[in-house]
Amino acid sequence: MTRPRTPHGAAGSLALLFLCAACTGSSVPPVTSPSSVLPSGPSAATPSVSPSPPPGSTGPTALVAALPVGCDPGTPDVSQTIAFVAGGRAWTVRPEGTGLTCLFDVADPGPFVWGPQADRVLLAGLEIRGAGADVSRGPEPVEPTSSSWGRPTGKAVVFADPEGGKLEKILLDRAGIENISPLRGAIDHPTYRTVAYHPSGLAIGFVAEHRDPAGTDSTLSEIYLSSNTGADPELVVFSEMGTQFGPIAFGLGGNELYYVAHLANGTYMLADYILTANRADEHLWEAEAPVLDFLPPAAFGEGASTDHGLLNVGTGCDDTQAVATDFHGGAGTPLFPEASGPTTALGWVDPSRILVGVGGCEGPMDLWVLDPFAVGGVPHLLASGADAGAVRVAEPSPPPELPSIGVNAGVG
Repeated sequence: MTRPRTPHGAAGSLALLFLCAACTGSSVPPVTSPSSVLPSGPSAATPSVSPSPPPGSTGPTALVAALPVGCDPGTPDVSQTIAFVAGGRAWTVRPEGTGLTCLFDVADPGPFVWGPQADRVLLAGLEIRGAGADVSRGPEPVEPTSSSWGRPTGKAVVFADPEGGKLEKILLDRAGIENISPLRGAIDHPTYRTVAYHPSGLAIGFVAEHRDPAGTDSTLSEIYLSSNTGADPELVVFSEMGTQFGPIAFGLGGNELYYVAHLANGTYMLADYILTANRADEHLWEAEAPVLDFLPPAAFGEGASTDHGLLNVGTGCDDTQAVATDFHGGAGTPLFPEASGPTTALGWVDPSRILVGVGGCEGPMDLWVLDPFAVGGVPHLLASGADAGAVRVAEPSPPPELPSIGVNAGVG
């Protein structure tokens, strides 16, 4: 059973309804081979090499059929909403395969997560590179288990260290790593599992585990909020029945904290904790597959938004399946069941299209753009041989306010 907070730190119970997960069918049509679109932009005139399947293969032709041999670094525009790493370089491109632009050389893409304004990217070792912003930060000797960009502009990154013993932060204008562990002195030897910045930039949410202070052999899993400096930690969701939490993600409106709960009966469920109402809507999605990642609904310009969430479920990179949920229960809809390998949802390109990576642990992946809910829609192979892929779409501005939840606003 999960329990949200009540005012002054007391907790009220929520009954769990153990629903039977039912997987719905997919509306994705069979894959066909789209026509090739040649690259355009600064690198288009350079002799090229192909990242696509070798001659004689029977697979579809990628929209980005070839990459330039050299790199004439350019600045991407807002229409180039897809980024990927291939051939040792980072690239941006439009979903239609046009406007291919080389950004910079990349030795190791790492998480390859773009900042909230889509003008900087987080690479391996917490290295930061700008693309449309004059920012950079060298790598650190650490590979976090979980990290999140500071909001609303991306001046910081908060992360859990590899052992989970600390929550830490790096700042673009400051050298070194800052320990902001919110539970220092409050709980003995907590392990921080996952962390997420609130879209206001003034607070963070995180999952922490620790031994039961009552002296049992149990490990307690809990969700907290704190200021972005780690001050004023507030317990918001906990379990008395062995439930384990994570991953977590804030909705862009600032009033929703989505979390996945691994229940004692072995199932996984998605819940939405409403920050201002002290209420959790549970069983929005439920299945027996572990959840590796959750992407909340996305917002775009002129009030456009999506009404589905995206989950990557499975035990690891060799069996991941990308699934969409309408938040009405059940196990969701597989995004690309016809794919030739494991699938990973990489983000919403626009209010209807999703970027999906196809490929397992060994070797590069193929990047597909698809509209899984369109009648007669056809998935398009954007690029083959990618070492990493991501969506780069700026979050709405101005950012939402931080709800009054007992956490004081941070300053850095």
